[in-house]
Amino acid sequence: MIYSVSDIKSTEKQYIKSLIFLGVFIFLMLAASIVLGLFKYVTEGTIVIVAACIISIFVYGMYVSPLHRYTNYLSEVITGTKHKVTCVIKSISQKPIYKDNKLYFYEITVNVYNNEFDRLYLFDANVDLPDIHVEDEVNIVYYENFIVGIESFK
Repeated sequence: MIYSVSDIKSTEKQYIKSLIFLGVFIFLMLAASIVLGLFKYVTEGTIVIVAACIISIFVYGMYVSPLHRYTNYLSEVITGTKHKVTCVIKSISQKPIYKDNKLYFYEITVNVYNNEFDRLYLFDANVDLPDIHVEDEVNIVYYENFIVGIESFK
């Protein structure tokens, strides 16, 4: 398996730390704005609170939200029902693609039992790709279309 419970705990810690940092930042900017307003610097206080809001939204969107999405993704993948399939790899994307849960994945196209249809699985770009190549026969453990484990028959 690629993931473990310690991965969830690690990302949850990062997520909580980033939320605490953001909360402290907002609290300090709000306090500064109130203090400025009490001393009749209303315009400056308004500028501080507006700037704090803009910075907070930017930080949340760029850093906190992706951590939250990745934490949710990990908990789904680890606790969800997994399936195993033996297949032949047809293609592996060279660059990660922004997909599904708004996370980055490598696309791996496989053919199961010489079927006329190929399946597309997603491999987490935050994890190193194993040493697999096109036309390799592999066992894939997956949840929905996310690869949770992969082993080659080499």
